[in-house]
Amino acid sequence: TQRAEREKLLKEQETQRAERERLIKEQETQRAEQERLLKEQETQRAERERLLKEQETQRAEQETQRAEQERFLKEQ
Repeated sequence: TQRAEREKLLKEQETQRAERERLIKEQETQRAEQERLLKEQETQRAERERLLKEQETQRAEQETQRAEQERFLKEQ
């Protein structure tokens, strides 16, 4: 019966080791997913920034055109 008890304990230890490994792999997967999401977020932030700059440039160009039109009309 001591042998059976030892075998039972060894099986339990093996089960616990396997469970620990599974949890570690799961954590690694979650960490990788978090990194992927952070990169995606950073990409989206950069894209928003780029679009805002583009918008600002267009607004400035429109303002310049409007001023030129006003000047042209005053000269007429």
